[in-house]
Amino acid sequence: MPFVYPLYLLGALAAGIPIIIHMIHKRKAPRVLFPTLRFLKASNERTSRRQKIQDLLLLLLRVLLFVLLALALAQPFLGSRRWGFGERIHAVIVLDNSYSMGTEHERVARLKAAKNLATAAVEALPAKASQAAVLLAFPPFGHPKPLLTNDREKLRRDILKAPLSQGKADLTAALQRAYDLLAEDDNKAPTMEIYVVTDLQRNSWSPPQPLEKRHKNPKPHVIVVDCGRTDYRNLAVTELIVHGGARVRGRPITLQARIRNYNRSKADATVALYVGQAKQDSQTLQIPPDLTVTASFNTTFAEPGVHSGWIQIGDDSLAIDNRRDFCIDIQDHVPALVLRESAGGIPQLDPAFFVAKALDPFGDDPSKPRSLVQTTVMDFSNLTHEVLKSYRVVVLMDIGGLRKDQIAVLRQYVRRGGRLMIFLGPNLRTKSLNDFLNADPPENAPMPLTVNEPQQGLVDRTKFRSLIGIDHDHPALHVFKGYRLPSTVKVYNAAPIDVPQNSPTRILIGMSDGNPFLLENRFHEGRVILCATCTDPDWSNLAASRFFLPLVHRLVYYLTEREDVEGTHIVGAPVSITLRDVNRPVAIQVRDPSGDVADIKAAPSGGATRASFPHTGERGPYTYMVLDPARKTESPRAVGADIESGFVVNLDSQESDLAPFGDPADPGTRAAELERLLDGHLVHYVGPPEQASADALKAAVAKIRQGIPLRNLFLYIVLFIAIFETFFANRVVPALQAAEERAGAPHPGTAPATSG
Repeated sequence: MPFVYPLYLLGALAAGIPIIIHMIHKRKAPRVLFPTLRFLKASNERTSRRQKIQDLLLLLLRVLLFVLLALALAQPFLGSRRWGFGERIHAVIVLDNSYSMGTEHERVARLKAAKNLATAAVEALPAKASQAAVLLAFPPFGHPKPLLTNDREKLRRDILKAPLSQGKADLTAALQRAYDLLAEDDNKAPTMEIYVVTDLQRNSWSPPQPLEKRHKNPKPHVIVVDCGRTDYRNLAVTELIVHGGARVRGRPITLQARIRNYNRSKADATVALYVGQAKQDSQTLQIPPDLTVTASFNTTFAEPGVHSGWIQIGDDSLAIDNRRDFCIDIQDHVPALVLRESAGGIPQLDPAFFVAKALDPFGDDPSKPRSLVQTTVMDFSNLTHEVLKSYRVVVLMDIGGLRKDQIAVLRQYVRRGGRLMIFLGPNLRTKSLNDFLNADPPENAPMPLTVNEPQQGLVDRTKFRSLIGIDHDHPALHVFKGYRLPSTVKVYNAAPIDVPQNSPTRILIGMSDGNPFLLENRFHEGRVILCATCTDPDWSNLAASRFFLPLVHRLVYYLTEREDVEGTHIVGAPVSITLRDVNRPVAIQVRDPSGDVADIKAAPSGGATRASFPHTGERGPYTYMVLDPARKTESPRAVGADIESGFVVNLDSQESDLAPFGDPADPGTRAAELERLLDGHLVHYVGPPEQASADALKAAVAKIRQGIPLRNLFLYIVLFIAIFETFFANRVVPALQAAEERAGAPHPGTAPATSG
């Protein structure tokens, strides 16, 4: 049992004072004159024994009083050996370096304050027989595993050079890594401590897994140091959405940014659009507290290629989330292939005629300007893998029977990312089409449903079906909301379609008889859209309706959008790159937003060539180049090298929500909620953030390591002994002596004895 002030133990020597007094003032038995000496002798012996016991008890109480008083002044602690007082201590310092730690308070970032507190934790470790490691909550890719060391200077360097990341913290996962590090056999110590220096942001914590057995003997103590002050002003660009259909030159693109106000008061935000490095447009918005508004910009790209930019708002306490990047792959045109059963004698009776003209009106006239969608019409019998490689979208117009080899070609095309549109018509062969659309297991089916036989023979054109139930939430159809264009379509004949209840197929448009008109399904990397009728005038007036032209264009633009380019990837998450027109191992060269280049390998998988790029620690646009000597290219950069595309990486918007645990107006609730979250852990809270200084941390750690203080307990015992000793010496002992004297007094009538 160690002591804070062991010098006070010298006060225990005062316990000799009662002993000395006891030896000097030994009580002598009174002289009693009694005629019968044998009765006097027996009485004196009983009195002497009782007095010795009383005197010994008083002596022990007085000695114990001085000893306990000296111990109380020395401030002893219980359990200090368990807490490692004066013994080995192994510690892991988890430093929260997520981008919320870039929030500034009085021009001082949270991360800087956290580094000062982490350094104080290192200085609080005993100089000998103790080791520590610095563990980042969001380590950069390839960051080496931290190791325990007793080199204080190295620990300070690790803390000071810790970068502010652009990622979201997962402090529960970081805490688990710290437990695992301390649980290694070589890292066992009588005392193990984990310091989590963080802004205690709610979104950075998730319920932890129960502690494993190897983490419980001994159980590390978690000291959470709170540096998350609430005096901030923060707005953030939380989302950026690209609209506008096909990404082709000269076609308007709409960029919509969602701006979130995390403050408790209304805020004004100036939102600006940057394309390349140039500012294109700006607007000012008023955002109510704790709400989101949308800023919308239109722009046009005149040249094909990968274009990038961002949308940005003005500075506030957290500057890093005031910008969101985009990356758009603009094409010169959209290549589309229209497959028919065979060419008709009259062009207007050709099933492919109206679709080809709707997409590319002047495709057969070189003197006219080319359309943004350039179509090629081909007989279905010429279908091969090599033919499909050059086209982003393929349209099957009233195809009859499908052979097994043709089914295999179409499935592979869609599986690898191709887009397929199917129009049913008089040549329909339901068995072969169902064989193509369905498969076992169902996840290998391009569109799991059943196409039934349409009405045969003459169709009564006076009876028709109209279009109802349009899915206006679909990206290709939302522009038709509020318009009556679909009502111009009359369907005279269509193939009935049964969609299983558990089918992933999405019905985009229905018909008045309850049958689907237009359906969509995702199949691996590609998509399939099926129309239950066609442009044959005996089946519908679709080609003559005002709905046909915008519908076909919207579907083609939707199908050719590049999700892998515009889809936002999160900082720190690996990005999958798929090369759909390559089926052999190749090298890919990726350039990050800083201009650094990394080489990765791509290998065939699932009908396409794929690679994974893990180095996404920085937000912004990434471009990649395929290095394939066997690939023909016109690029002047290198033989077999061609810019394939790009992708964009953005911040995780959840990290922009700086709300801490508990009510900001009552910092004490943070500790209570943290203890409930980490139930089963030995949690110690150092806060609130306004009071979390280096001295406060050292004082809290010293108290933790010292164990349970016994000073007050000893003082209570001293007080009890003093009261009891006083009562016993002044009330109990005199009462006993009086009783003895009364018992030894002569009876009345007895003559007093005289000494001989």
